[in-house]
Amino acid sequence: MTISATASKPAERRPNRRQRVLLSGLVVYAQGAHCFTCTIRNLNTFGARVSIPKRHAVPSKFFLVNLHSQVAYECILIWTNGIEAGVAFLETFAIAKLNDPKLQFLRRLGAAHATASIIRAE
Repeated sequence: MTISATASKPAERRPNRRQRVLLSGLVVYAQGAHCFTCTIRNLNTFGARVSIPKRHAVPSKFFLVNLHSQVAYECILIWTNGIEAGVAFLETFAIAKLNDPKLQFLRRLGAAHATASIIRAE
């Protein structure tokens, strides 16, 4: 007896499908005191799936910075399996337009990591 490919693939439960992407990101928490790199695997306007290093735990509330588009998302953790996490977005911020002094750490970290990734690519 064989199982067809469609039978083994789980059904999509989200009302809005996520677009598959491969983007560099940052998980930032504790007002910028802690951050680590991640990979954004899929994305829509409401949430994302990110790959995380095994040695890092994802807090229940944090910021996800998309280094490519220089956008930060305030997130809540929906699920994790230790190497990936599903997050829902609470709010979205264009890093270049951030004026709130409490969120300036996002601008600083986004710029520093974007510059570092450009230097590594050369």
